[in-house]
Amino acid sequence: MNNVQIIGRLTKDVDLRYVSGAQGQTAVARFTVAVDRPPKADGTKEADFISCQAWGRKAEVIQQYFQKGSKIGLIGKIRTGSYVSQQGATVYTTDVEVTDIDFLDPRNTQQPNPTTPEYNMQQGQNYYQAQSQQAPVPQQPKRKPAAKAPTNVKPQQASAPQARQQSVADQGGWMDLPDGADPVVDEGLPF
Repeated sequence: MNNVQIIGRLTKDVDLRYVSGAQGQTAVARFTVAVDRPPKADGTKEADFISCQAWGRKAEVIQQYFQKGSKIGLIGKIRTGSYVSQQGATVYTTDVEVTDIDFLDPRNTQQPNPTTPEYNMQQGQNYYQAQSQQAPVPQQPKRKPAAKAPTNVKPQQASAPQARQQSVADQGGWMDLPDGADPVVDEGLPF
C-alpha cells in the first residue's frame, strides 16, 4: 500500500506550469509543504519539508486557492524518480503525488473557503436574495370560506356539488378561486 496523508503549510507560492502531452496541455503544480514534528523535550520545534506535485485540474485549483503560508491537507502517493544534473551526477527525487486535497483555512478574507458550510449557506442566501429582487413574489390566490355541507346527507348519497363542498370543508373550510373570479361579499355580516 502506498498512501500518504499530510497536513502542513506551503513554504512558498505554488509553481504552476503546463506540459504538452498526448491529450494537449496538462497543468502541473509543484510545491513544498512544511509539516511540524512533535516538539522535543527541550521545547525546540522542527519540521519536515515535503515536495509535492499535482496534475490537471487539481493543480490549477491548488494554485488558485493556496499561497505561501496556507494550511493544506492532502492525500497522495510517494513517487520516486531520478535525473542527471548539469554536472553529470544522478539526482534521486522523492515527491508526493497529490490525489486529494482539503482546504484547512481560507486563502484570505476577501476570498472565503468554498468548502465550509458557512460559505455555502452564504452563497445560498445570496442566490435567494438575488432571485427575490429580480422576480416579484407571486400573489396568493383569493380565498373565501366554503359553504358547510348539509349534515343530514350521508357521504355516499351526496350529489357531486355537495361532495365537492364536503371535501372543501374537510380541508379547513377554504377553497381557491380561479384568477379573475370575484368573491361574493355578504354586506349583511356583522364583521
